[in-house]
Formats: sequence, C-alpha cells, structure tokens
Amino acid sequence: MRIPSLLVAALAAITISSSHAQKEPYNGSAVQLAGFASAYERGRASGGAVAPSDLEDVGFFKGFVQGVFVTLRYPCRSSGLISMDQVEAVVAKYICENLERWGMQARDLVIEATDRVWGCKNEPPKNSR
Repeated sequence: MRIPSLLVAALAAITISSSHAQKEPYNGSAVQLAGFASAYERGRASGGAVAPSDLEDVGFFKGFVQGVFVTLRYPCRSSGLISMDQVEAVVAKYICENLERWGMQARDLVIEATDRVWGCKNEPPKNSR
C-alpha cells in the first residue's frame, strides 16, 4: 500500500513542477513590461481579481512602475495628490495603447506616460530664489 501512494505523490510533484515553467528574467524592455501591463489590465477588468497565473506579472508591473515613479524627482509627485493606483492605471493604459513606443526602455515609457497626464518630467524641481 505504501508504494502506490509514493508513486502517486511523485507523479503529482512532477506534474506540478513541470506546469510552472521558469519565466524569462526581466530585461528592461518595454515589450516585456507591456506583457506585465496586460496582466495588470486583466486584473483590473475583472474587478481586481488577478488570476493566479498573472500574479507574478502584476506584482512586477506594479513594483517597476512604483519604483520608477518614486525614485525619480517628479515635480508633480510632491503634491501628494496622485495615488500609486492612478499611476499604475495610467501607465498600463498608455503601454497597451501605444505599441509603436515599445522600442523604448521601459523606464522611459513610464516617464513618458506620466508626463503626458501630469507633466511629470524627469527634472529636479527648480530652486526659487
């Protein structure tokens, strides 16, 4: 009786491990970020219920966009009126609607998307003296 249950457990482990193929490491391209944005948009379209197969991509998209937005000195960010949910939604929509821009670096695409909506240029604030 012990051998059949071990065999079933081994087959289940093999099936589970082969169904979770290793994803290609992120390379900084806008094309790859667009795939993550599509997963994010699918989650938003379903009322925030992200499919288990999209969780990693959505997490990477959100982390990347937030990282770019927070670490750069955006004049608009200091107002505190822009939520990260808004930034993520704007960037995802922009990426999905502007396929011709996918040749850019992903970081630059995030900057371009936010700049078009909020004027968030990657420039340090000007000193007023």
